[in-house]
Amino acid sequence: MMIYRHQSIEDLMNRGAYLRSLREMALADEAEREKENLLEAEMNMLDVKVQPLESSSIVNMQFLEANFPKEKKIVDASLTTGNTSSDRSLFNTDDKVDYLPKSNLRVLRYGSYLAHQRYSDDYKHSNIAIIDFQLAGSGKKVLVEQQRSLGKGGLLWDAGVMLAEHVISDADTWHVKDRPTKIVELGAGIGFAGLAVAKALSNTEVNITDLPELMPLIQRNISRNFTSSDILNEDEIKVSDFKDRGEAAADIPICKDSGFEDLSEDDLLALYEAATSADIERIKQSNSVVNASVLRWGVKEDYKEEYDVVMGGDVIVDFYCPQSLAETIHDLCGSNSHVYISCKTRMDEPIAIFDKAMRSLFSVVTKVKPLSRRRNEQVLIYYATGKI
Repeated sequence: MMIYRHQSIEDLMNRGAYLRSLREMALADEAEREKENLLEAEMNMLDVKVQPLESSSIVNMQFLEANFPKEKKIVDASLTTGNTSSDRSLFNTDDKVDYLPKSNLRVLRYGSYLAHQRYSDDYKHSNIAIIDFQLAGSGKKVLVEQQRSLGKGGLLWDAGVMLAEHVISDADTWHVKDRPTKIVELGAGIGFAGLAVAKALSNTEVNITDLPELMPLIQRNISRNFTSSDILNEDEIKVSDFKDRGEAAADIPICKDSGFEDLSEDDLLALYEAATSADIERIKQSNSVVNASVLRWGVKEDYKEEYDVVMGGDVIVDFYCPQSLAETIHDLCGSNSHVYISCKTRMDEPIAIFDKAMRSLFSVVTKVKPLSRRRNEQVLIYYATGKI
């Protein structure tokens, strides 16, 4: 017994030291990002182009140094597309980051990251302005702007990528044959998952929803990916129109959208990798329609209709109410609806509350491994059907 008690205390001490080291790494990582942001701001003031270092965080570099010895450092030419900056040595992560010719904004061609996935960090691409995501098997693309000023809602997350690819891969389960399939994305953030599903599949009507302050960003991303004839409502939704954010989001601070500069024709052609403006319009064409609207969990006046598919990426987190999320999903479903909610297993308590609530509201609730090119063992998907 004495030996057992001694080992337990030692294990706890080791675990505490381990958690502290992780916290220290996270703080160092954030400090390094802030340092990079300040340097970038100074360079922009001087109108100097800098070599992009998308893998420069402390955590990422520790991983790379452990797997790629220093003597094998090489220059990654793919990071300098359209850039004539100095020849700095760095680890070859094969990320293809382009600079737009006029605005100098950075664009990540996301397929280059999927091809290697040598590093993983929730904020790994947070300093990228626009992400170009090529949809598997279709040749179509989704272009999404990120906004750091909007906090976590303004960035692309692994759970969103994996949700989108899983829902698209599982289309035979939910796609309605004799009419447009009605889909709603909850807590959409930048709107990536809803945009990807609408772009990849025909005959869908996708409503991309979040809190009021996310609407300008979502609407810009919709306009980047669809022609005006495919957008159901292009009216700008004002944040000031919604003083009541709903009980589920009452304690979440309002973030401010910082806007986005209009891109020149040269920038647009480079962004879409197109030869003419007509080519851009062809890239945007779709057989689906999209919409953006405010949907506050628990505020039933925001519930416009029942949907065939309810989806959400990384929405089970500690600063949202998981019970309100489950009840909102239930209210938005019909008797034959399908639910897909991706989450990261780091959130034990919110997931447990959400799981219990969903099992009381649906006859079928399962947790499945995502069907996605993005590999992240922490991400799982809740699938539910059979509204009770």
